Amino acid sequence: MKIVELPLREAAEQIYHLQQRSYRVEAELLGFWELPPLLETAADLKCSGETFWGCYAGEALAGVLSFKQNGGELDIHRLVVDPPFFRQGVAAALLQRLACAYNDKTCVVTAAERNVPAVALYKRSGFVETGRIEPVPGLVMLRLEKYGRG
Repeated sequence: MKIVELPLREAAEQIYHLQQRSYRVEAELLGFWELPPLLETAADLKCSGETFWGCYAGEALAGVLSFKQNGGELDIHRLVVDPPFFRQGVAAALLQRLACAYNDKTCVVTAAERNVPAVALYKRSGFVETGRIEPVPGLVMLRLEKYGRG
């Protein structure tokens, strides 16, 4: 697998379609179809201000991670894997690359409590739960953090 920064101008459509496929699986798992990323467009991605990294398996874009840096903290905005590449280490590789590149930063992410595979991945990657919110009735979101060495 190869991980590279994605130029949004050229990659926004490809990211958009991968994100749609991935978040539809999550929406089905949660029984909640109003996930904000499902409502985004490719133009929204271009204006997001996020840094996007892609993980390639051969020529195929298998996964995407995006984040914003705010002082000593990295806020992970999305971590999506194309369904044909589920459970092949794509998300873990993206998180590991982020941890290596920004090992002095604290990483934060939110994940739906009922998205057991995602929560387990973050915890295996060294994240700990630091809070919970319920933005809509029945949808509990966990705040997870991984502390940098800085």
